Amino acid sequence: MAAFRGILAEDVGLYLSRRIAEAHGGSIRVESALGAGATFIVELPRAGPPRAFEPSSLSG
Repeated sequence: MAAFRGILAEDVGLYLSRRIAEAHGGSIRVESALGAGATFIVELPRAGPPRAFEPSSLSG
């Protein structure tokens, strides 16, 4: 396992995955069972991230 100042590379990858999923209006979760490993589920909306504003509203 690679470590950088006490942070594992796997932790950074999971953090980035979460941020990307959330930026697109989605989420990430994990299901695990002892001895069976873990499954990470990324859920994204079909329409993409919610818009904070409509660009057309800027052109008076």
